[in-house]
Amino acid sequence: MSNQKYLAASALLASLLASQVAFAGMVKDSHGNVGYDTLAECDAAVNAGTAKFYQPFTKKPAVLRAGETRTQVMTLKDLVIPQDTVKSMSYQANDYKRGACEIGLGPKAGQNGVSQSLQGKYVPYSPDMPVNVYFNKMGQPVRATMKQCDNRFAANMPRPIPQTPVAMKAAVAPAANVPAATVATAPAAVVAPVAPAPVSAAIGAAQGSLGWKEALGVAGVLAVGAILVHNNGDTGTTGTTGTTR
Repeated sequence: MSNQKYLAASALLASLLASQVAFAGMVKDSHGNVGYDTLAECDAAVNAGTAKFYQPFTKKPAVLRAGETRTQVMTLKDLVIPQDTVKSMSYQANDYKRGACEIGLGPKAGQNGVSQSLQGKYVPYSPDMPVNVYFNKMGQPVRATMKQCDNRFAANMPRPIPQTPVAMKAAVAPAANVPAATVATAPAAVVAPVAPAPVSAAIGAAQGSLGWKEALGVAGVLAVGAILVHNNGDTGTTGTTGTTR
């Protein structure tokens, strides 16, 4: 393939990948809240700073359930999940410093969930979102809900967004110091020219066994295109003032 044709094919692939990112299964409800097709897309949007966090639109007071003795309002980032709950839910973190992403569900046992259009999608929640935290008689937090509407999450505690993977941090670690004399006297390496890989091979490598969208996320998808060119709930009903659960 000539260099000109390769660049044209690379540009086309980058455009296709960008369009996939733009239409990566994100949906929006009538209140502007959003949800994503996969958990990986939701996490990636939060980590990239592009996520629009869920905002409740109904109002409802907190209601204690059996076994709960008190409730306390705090921001999500101030809630620490008990370690046994982390293990039972297979969470990768026990805090909400980055917020939460989890699947949106509908009403249950008199408690609302997210909007119908977001049910089955993965919804991002801000670390600064006010929540009702319910405690048992031993003073342990056992449940959290959205403060404004007391709407439920998918589980008693929403799924926290894990910290940035170590591998991503290592990729930007500073290089080790090398003595100036060594650099000056070292012979230059001879590198044989490498022909650009076919576009189809690059796509196959990006996809992998898990599917390129889930495996790479938004950042990975854009990186593929860049490398080619370089190398040539709320249910919509009004909440009531009290609910027996």
